[in-house]
Amino acid sequence: MKKISMYLVLLLLLSVFLYCRNSSRNNSVEVAKESNEQKGGVSKEQSDFLVDAYSSGLLEVALGDMAKQKAQAKRLKRFAGEMAQMHRELNDELKKLATQKQLTISADLTTEQQKQVNELKAKWGLAFDDRCLSLMVDEHQKSVDQFEKASRDYEDADVQLLAAKMLPKLKAHLDSAKMIQAALPKLKK
Repeated sequence: MKKISMYLVLLLLLSVFLYCRNSSRNNSVEVAKESNEQKGGVSKEQSDFLVDAYSSGLLEVALGDMAKQKAQAKRLKRFAGEMAQMHRELNDELKKLATQKQLTISADLTTEQQKQVNELKAKWGLAFDDRCLSLMVDEHQKSVDQFEKASRDYEDADVQLLAAKMLPKLKAHLDSAKMIQAALPKLKK
């Protein structure tokens, strides 16, 4: 009986340790990357690109959907709807490619992305528009940089082709977000 109790205590401690270890990871994106690393096939850099691009797309969809509901600027509302739809389509293509390559992607926002979404939910009016556009510009700039690198430098032809195909749309979204941001009245800080 004491042996069974000791084993149960050890099992409980191991479970707590594994839970803490997993929760200390940034998020399910990191778990997906680790899983892909063990699979091989596509290089780590290229599998990380697919995971990160999908995750970024999830954030863009969340931002777009929220802006369609809460934005004060009509241009932002229109843009947000188009942007969210394009990122849904892009994510479908990324997911399809990841499945073909037998890679794992995360269907969840990262901890940092969720924090940004929660922060944005608390804002209204011009403060919402300003912060939302700032996030959209930053996220699109990161995406453009990633997709340019993927379209130019990656060896996997499928990854390279998808990146090259989507890059003009991402650049157009970045330009649109910057123009709308520049047209917003500035907040007094």
